[in-house]
Amino acid sequence: MATEQPKKSMLYTRTGDKGESSLYNGERRLKTDRIFEALGAVDELNSAIGNDASETQLRNTAFDDGHIEKLEGWIDTLDSNLPPLRNFILPSGGESSIFLHQARSICRRAERTTIPVVEANDADESVLKYLNRLSDYLFAAARYAAKFEGLEENVYKKAKSGREASIQTRAL
Repeated sequence: MATEQPKKSMLYTRTGDKGESSLYNGERRLKTDRIFEALGAVDELNSAIGNDASETQLRNTAFDDGHIEKLEGWIDTLDSNLPPLRNFILPSGGESSIFLHQARSICRRAERTTIPVVEANDADESVLKYLNRLSDYLFAAARYAAKFEGLEENVYKKAKSGREASIQTRAL
């Protein structure tokens, strides 16, 4: 009795075996192309913060500046509940805060890798503004999370005449 072979999975296509992949429009490019670098960084960011999108949102690739304004409002709300920034803040706080700081640093990398894509007119400039504002939001959210949990943040005090640089903890 012959055993039936399982049907080939759609998970692998073998089309990328030679180092190329397809963009949403069907264009084939090397996987080392700046677009895939930027898409990979944004994908990593999405994995870190858990973004979700509907089918309609995925089909619509136009970028609305209203998203930037919404983030700015959220930043203002969080920041109004925090001590003013007068020094550089090092990643600190509890688990929630550290997670948000990590997402912020991933967001910064996504922003850096997206710059050449925007410069080549392969993405809208608003995407850079959004990533920049999103990293600001994640920073404010990290500080707010530390405050909400009753934890402290690490403040870097730069060296001044006769005094060495130091790191001090500060209650939020």
